[in-house]
Amino acid sequence: PDSLLMIERNLQTNISLYKKVLAEDPDNKTELQFRDKLFKANRTYDSLIIVFEENYPKYYNLKYNMKSVQVQDLQNLLDDKTALLNYSVSDNAITIFILTKKKFNVIYLEDINDLDKKIALLRESISNTAQLTEDINNNTHHSVQKFISLSSEVHDLLFPKQIKKFLGNRIRNLIIIPEAYLTTFPF
Repeated sequence: PDSLLMIERNLQTNISLYKKVLAEDPDNKTELQFRDKLFKANRTYDSLIIVFEENYPKYYNLKYNMKSVQVQDLQNLLDDKTALLNYSVSDNAITIFILTKKKFNVIYLEDINDLDKKIALLRESISNTAQLTEDINNNTHHSVQKFISLSSEVHDLLFPKQIKKFLGNRIRNLIIIPEAYLTTFPF
């Protein structure tokens, strides 16, 4: 029914909004409020999916009953110059699944302290064009230096040497599948 589809769309929109607010490093009070809102919205969304599964199985199977994809199936879709990087985020670590036409590897990164905050700061420095223009006009370049420093730090965390070594020189295209706060990062 259209009413359930509208509820689904509204929940998805709210969940995205709450995640966006949380990714922007809010103050403690705001963070607690939005974590609570996100938790409740996710619970409601999970309940709605159960309603779809029980009462509308065709819709549920089409939209939510995803088949698992095998590594070989994905490799068959890639050409020799393309790699797929899937970032899976946990509380204090990132697992990167790397896939090329012929190889598969997993890299586990533990030292990602405050990566979410660094990404929020980097996004802020990218979007603050007024400050950038002012710094350039005043010949101070503080915002440019901040951007360079943060982007280098985030790059080194998200693309460690193990990835570069695994991919070698032949890869020219990357397909990046981010998760959690990495979805807010402009790869």
